[in-house]
Amino acid sequence: MSCISDLTQDFYGDVSATKPFPSLKKLRIEKLPEWERWHVPEGEVFNRLEELSIIGCPKLIGELPRQLASLQSLKISGCGNLVRPNGQLSILNGENQQNFSSLRQLKISELENLKELPLQFNQLSRLEELNISALKNLEELHLQSNQLSRLKELTIRDCGSLSPSHVSRPPASLKSLQYDGRCNLELESSSGEGGGALEDLTLLNCDSVKVKVEWLASFPMLRYVQIFNCRSVEMLSVPTAPALGIGNQSGMTTTTTTTTSTSSVMTSLQSLYFSGCDDLILSFPASSLTSLGIYHCKKLTSLPQRMESLLPSLRSLCLRNCPEIECFPEGGLPSTLQFLQIENCKKLMSRRTEWGLEKLPFLTGLSIESPCDEVESFPEEDWLLPCTLQSLSLSSLENLKVLNYSALRHLTSLQTLRFTDCPRLQSLPEEGLPASLTELYIWRCPLLKPRLEWEKGQDWPKVAHIPCLLVDGDLVP
Repeated sequence: MSCISDLTQDFYGDVSATKPFPSLKKLRIEKLPEWERWHVPEGEVFNRLEELSIIGCPKLIGELPRQLASLQSLKISGCGNLVRPNGQLSILNGENQQNFSSLRQLKISELENLKELPLQFNQLSRLEELNISALKNLEELHLQSNQLSRLKELTIRDCGSLSPSHVSRPPASLKSLQYDGRCNLELESSSGEGGGALEDLTLLNCDSVKVKVEWLASFPMLRYVQIFNCRSVEMLSVPTAPALGIGNQSGMTTTTTTTTSTSSVMTSLQSLYFSGCDDLILSFPASSLTSLGIYHCKKLTSLPQRMESLLPSLRSLCLRNCPEIECFPEGGLPSTLQFLQIENCKKLMSRRTEWGLEKLPFLTGLSIESPCDEVESFPEEDWLLPCTLQSLSLSSLENLKVLNYSALRHLTSLQTLRFTDCPRLQSLPEEGLPASLTELYIWRCPLLKPRLEWEKGQDWPKVAHIPCLLVDGDLVP
């Protein structure tokens, strides 16, 4: 197959006797390094084809089948000769331009010489998803929203020559935008088209990101923001607006060059996640934010002050691998918090008795993972937990030896308890575990495992009443 250079009449059989491939819906052609031409007979061919993928055919030139009225998904990757000398894709431009009247998904990647991708043609009026990647010389991406009125998802990845302005002015119909590229990205308000339906924004691997609150204000439906592996991140609001501030305060700057009202900014934002952002500076209103996750931000030293008033709807807070965060803000965590996860935050763990979790009336889930040498007994007498806890997970407490029943007995709502990678945990309390417990999970706790053996282990009487007992993945009994 790798030696095929032409798809000729033999590919279709006797077209005079029957229509070729009358029921074919999916066609994938991959790794034909010598294939140059696709000869298509006259008449109806592939008239029911819905998905077409052509991958790794670098010598393919000319045209695709023209009668693709049912085609909904098209993927072109590694087919360099489909790019014309002017840097445009032959199937979308010039004499070989195809009619994709039903196309909803278009994915184009690994076309090194592609410089321009016009998408304003009427035959793409039903396009809903556009994904372009590894187009290193692409300079122009024409997204004319008056003819792409149904475009909902846009992904741009590894297109180093493409101006980031395409991110700042997306079509008004867009609901999901993902941008992955090495650049200095600045998202500011503009007089051009934009805003509207955007709900999900993901930015990855940018050298720096600066987001002005005026730009965010143009997306009243924005609910989810994720920023991963962007070395420097700034999200700034005007000084007069209530703001969520996270970062190294000594490096924080604000701007006073705008008078735009921000009272309604980010009122729909529900989830905000950062990962791998060493320098993180945030200042913005976030009254509807319910979930905040900060991961692998190694230089982050603090969380925002006045979280109670700035994040009145926060229900979930996850901090992972942020070694420089020392403590929670002076005013404490928002009273609305329902789930808290702390993972590998060494300085924060060293001040665990100052967390003030007992003041959180709605906290039902707590997960802690930290190789903290200091914790030998849990909970410690001065480490107070709220009686509302329903789920408690402890992981990688390498020196944990005993459980403190006098503190655990106050957890009258506790239903699920997990211990993972606690190699020195020796036994359960003599008094047993809270009577409310319905699930107990033990993973890689070698000293405790034999004590929980069904009807034989020393601690079996303490757990026999628990409906679900799982030890290293095995249900007991």
